[in-house]
Amino acid sequence: MQEYIYYNKNGLDFPLSEKIQVTTSLDDIKEKSFLISNSKDVNSEFIASEIDFYIKNSQDNLSKKIQNVSKLYEINATRFDFAQDISHSVDISKEVLLITKTQ
Repeated sequence: MQEYIYYNKNGLDFPLSEKIQVTTSLDDIKEKSFLISNSKDVNSEFIASEIDFYIKNSQDNLSKKIQNVSKLYEINATRFDFAQDISHSVDISKEVLLITKTQ
């Protein structure tokens, strides 16, 4: 599982960190899963929609924008690591144990 992906069908006007895979096509990543994504269209454990909001609305210069997008991914990875609602399953049998006390 790769950690970070940025998906936007229109592409991105600036490069991101090497840690973040950037794609414009879902076909390229259809069989892959990721830890953090900016889009619900990508198979990922955690969706960070604030990344798109920041990219669209930020007036920071280009180098600051690249740094801050990386920080947003790292923040969401930390949020994922400390999440308390990680689901798990346990297999149980179909048998029932009945205990009675007779006098």
